Amino acid sequence: MTQQQLADRMERPQSFIAKVEGGERRLDVVEFAEWTIALGADYSELLKPVVALAYSGHRATPSTTEEG
Repeated sequence: MTQQQLADRMERPQSFIAKVEGGERRLDVVEFAEWTIALGADYSELLKPVVALAYSGHRATPSTTEEG
């Protein structure tokens, strides 16, 4: 798939795709979901390793964070 095809599916400019692919811009979680849906991927499956890492102690979990 070309950058333009992905941009068309996401209703974004091609420059947005280029900046993400080139590392100039990061995706937020909503954009990540949109990106994976446009590619036909299952974003929940792609996030499982991230969530597992977060709960393995590498990052603060909801039970260990202090409320502000």
